[in-house]
Amino acid sequence: MRVDDLPDFSDQALRATVSASSFKRTLQNFHAADAAGKALIEDRLSDAERLARQAISAPTNNHTSTRIVMAEVRQAQGRHDLWEQNLRIAIRASAPSLSAYQMLADGLVVQGRTEEADALLGEAWERFHKPGHLLPSRIRVALASGDKMRVQDLLMTCRIEYAELTEECEEVLEKEAI
Repeated sequence: MRVDDLPDFSDQALRATVSASSFKRTLQNFHAADAAGKALIEDRLSDAERLARQAISAPTNNHTSTRIVMAEVRQAQGRHDLWEQNLRIAIRASAPSLSAYQMLADGLVVQGRTEEADALLGEAWERFHKPGHLLPSRIRVALASGDKMRVQDLLMTCRIEYAELTEECEEVLEKEAI
């Protein structure tokens, strides 16, 4: 690579980027998402909703973290349909988070939709290149669905391929089996 091919890292280029209206709006929306989370903690639900609505406006309307905040607001409102809709948008984002998958899967299990939860965690397993820390959640879902063979397969995967997580995987088995 030649020096001429490098991007412009000059002070002027940086100032232009930071001054751009879309950059300012992005920062404002992330600030609104943070404030919405704080309002939720303080039980100010109407403020949380107003701030979360701002957070999911352009250019962050499909960003994972802003959608997770809106999902949390919808959950606090008892709007499980909109909670799920926001988490599904979050996992379809260009850079989704594993936590969005886990939140959605946990909620689906509570609703008795264990097959969907299992498929969702399987998708996350592949998308994020088999993250071992997802195994306890996968075991929990397999237990909820009553699939003992799957539980044993996942536990074996945990023990063999992710030995450092064996204790955590076995704790899920002990807690959920009670």
